[in-house]
Amino acid sequence: RLSNRMDHTQYLKANARGYTDINTVCKDIAKLTKSYKELRPRIEIFTHNNGAQQSLINLLGTIPVFYKGRQYNIPIRIVVFDKHPAIAPYVFVTPTATMLIRQGRHVDANGKVYLPYLSDWKKGRSDLKGLAEIMCTVFGSEPPVVAKSNGPPARPAQPPQVQPYQPPSQ
Repeated sequence: RLSNRMDHTQYLKANARGYTDINTVCKDIAKLTKSYKELRPRIEIFTHNNGAQQSLINLLGTIPVFYKGRQYNIPIRIVVFDKHPAIAPYVFVTPTATMLIRQGRHVDANGKVYLPYLSDWKKGRSDLKGLAEIMCTVFGSEPPVVAKSNGPPARPAQPPQVQPYQPPSQ
């Protein structure tokens, strides 16, 4: 388990292969994880839509979201591409076993996040910490997950079995 940002940097520099500018990537991740301590970098295989696979840095964990006065920890995954920060990361909401994705303007059925901050991503102007801040705000007004209901879905009640009338025995 990585304890601090220096460990993240050493881990990433040693293990993240093929990044155009690993130093900038590490600085951006350090800035993010300083504010959002529940997010941790890990190298994972990412499968592109065309089936190609690539080893990429993923930031996994939760971001705090305030909804109706209460804090909720929303599980997310940020996929940082090898050309970061020139191209925007992908972001996914990753519900736990007790949650369901709530589709909306910003999240599709697969949990992929769509935000103007991502579509308007600009190198030198956009960063991971800014992205996390925007998500906290947006998800505070439109939560991307809902709690699963407890227990199995309700079944229609069965009518009671009617017993034929039997007069009381004397």
